Amino acid sequence: MSFNGLLKPNLAKIFKSMRLLLGLHQSDFGVILGVTQGTISKIEAGSMQCDLIIYFKLSLMLSFLDPCCVQNGAVELLNYQFNKKGSNLAPSFDFENEPSIFEIRRIRPLYDYLEKKHPKELSIFLKKNGIRSEIFCILNHPVTAPLADSFFSFLKSVNITIKNLQLIDFNFDSAYGGKCKELVELGSDDFINRIQNESNFLTFKTSGENSYTAALKAPNKNLIESLENRKLIIYYNVIFPYCFFRKNQNSLKMEENMENQSWKVLNFA
Repeated sequence: MSFNGLLKPNLAKIFKSMRLLLGLHQSDFGVILGVTQGTISKIEAGSMQCDLIIYFKLSLMLSFLDPCCVQNGAVELLNYQFNKKGSNLAPSFDFENEPSIFEIRRIRPLYDYLEKKHPKELSIFLKKNGIRSEIFCILNHPVTAPLADSFFSFLKSVNITIKNLQLIDFNFDSAYGGKCKELVELGSDDFINRIQNESNFLTFKTSGENSYTAALKAPNKNLIESLENRKLIIYYNVIFPYCFFRKNQNSLKMEENMENQSWKVLNFA
C-alpha cells in the first residue's frame, strides 16, 4: 500500500529533512527503515511511491505529532532534543548555547512567501548562512536569536517591511501542519493563550472586543534589544494572531506604547 502520487513532493521533503536532521547518509537511513539506499534516494527524489509501512515506521521512530502530516509537507517531533543535540540543518548556528526565541512554525509562512516570490535570493541567503531549506519542514525546530536576526535581515533586503507583513498569506496547511484546523476552530481567547504558550519573548492577552495586547516578557527584554532587526521581529510576532483571524487585511490598526514596551492590535476579528 502506498501514498497517492500527489503527495510525492511532500514525502520527498519530509524524508530528506528527517535524514539530514539525524545526520545520516541514505544508506544508513535505509538500514534503519529496512530498505535499500536506492529506495531512499528515489523517495527523496520524488520518483518513487512510498510504502505506508516505511512512512509510519519513520513517524513512530521520530514520534511525529501528526502521522498524517505528509498532507501538509511539514512535521512536528514530540521528543527530539533539539537544543542539546544542535542542528545539522543549520550547523553555523549554536543551538546548544544560544537562546531560542520561537519555532520554525512562526516563520514558515514567510518562507512559503519567499519561496514563491524570491526563490533565487532565498536560495543564495540559505546557502550563504549554512541553513538547509529542509529545516522549514520541521515546525517545532527552534530558531535561535542570531538565526532569527539573519532571517529578518534578509526580509528587509527583499523589501519586506513591517507594513506589508500583514499582506502575507498565512496558509494554515503549510504553516501549522496537523494543528491548523484545531487552531482555526479555537475562540479568540483560547487562540491567544495557545499563541502565548508558543512565544518565548511575548505575552498576549485579549483586551476588549476585537482587540488584544502583546508585551515583552521581562526576562528576554535584553535579548530582544540586542537584535539588529528587533522591531521587525517583534512586529511580525505581534500581528501573528491577527493574521489567523483577519477578515479584512486593511483594517488592522496597531498602537505601540514604548514606555512599557507593549502593542495593542485593534479590529481583531
